[in-house]
Amino acid sequence: MKPKQPANTDRPAVVGYVYADDAKRSQRAALKAAGCTKIHADQVDAKERPERARAIEAVRAGELLIVARLGVLARSLVELVTLVEQMAAQQIHFASLAEGIDTRTTKGAAFYTVAGVLAAFDRSQKRERANAGLAVGRARGRKGGRPKALTPSEVEAIRTRLQADPNLTVTEICDEYGIARATFYKHVGSVPPDRTPAA
Repeated sequence: MKPKQPANTDRPAVVGYVYADDAKRSQRAALKAAGCTKIHADQVDAKERPERARAIEAVRAGELLIVARLGVLARSLVELVTLVEQMAAQQIHFASLAEGIDTRTTKGAAFYTVAGVLAAFDRSQKRERANAGLAVGRARGRKGGRPKALTPSEVEAIRTRLQADPNLTVTEICDEYGIARATFYKHVGSVPPDRTPAA
């Protein structure tokens, strides 16, 4: 993601974001006291949080987004790390009043570093889980990736064999070609009931 263009004004904007009806008034007061010139607010039942996206969009590089506490910005650690990483990439400063975080300071800037480490860790864990799942699948005889499809010549050969050998079952064909039963029916079509014993 490319950094945003820096603000053109001599005094960078300070944008606030609030969430949850029961705390909006106190949140707004705290953000105004911190110097917010614009505050975006989402309703407590807002699933997509459109005002949060608008708040981040409104902040230019070098400007500041403030929340009353980290829980206002995100519902989970993963979501928080994703948003913080996005703001860091856009060179947006971020502050959370309750936790005393302000990335304009040397100490606060470390928050972006930690968020980057957590994001990299999360991606690494996801890759490891995916690779472990594929390994388990291969050990059980499954292959990763998209299901194998049958070529036209293979389909024709299968149909010929089914006609020639009344004892040949769908299960045997699937095992031989390494395909799922759904792939068989998609390409070959239906067969007599006595050819389709339970897998």
